[in-house]
Amino acid sequence: MWPEIKFSDAVGVFYSLMFADFTAAAVLISFGAVLGKTSPLQLLIMAMIEVVIFAANEMVAAMFQVKTRSSLRHFGYCEV
Repeated sequence: MWPEIKFSDAVGVFYSLMFADFTAAAVLISFGAVLGKTSPLQLLIMAMIEVVIFAANEMVAAMFQVKTRSSLRHFGYCEV
């Protein structure tokens, strides 16, 4: 009845949830910086662009195996 969950599947789900959490945090921080000065359409466009750039940043960091502190990764700080 219940699907069998493997450990590797659980790790993948956990990584996806962590990635989504950091992405949402980056977008919400940006929202707080420009809130009240932008229209809802501008906020929507900014969020879509920021999610794509954040994902590209994560992919580049993974390709070059950059050691980063995950709490500072979305601020552009990378420790080599």
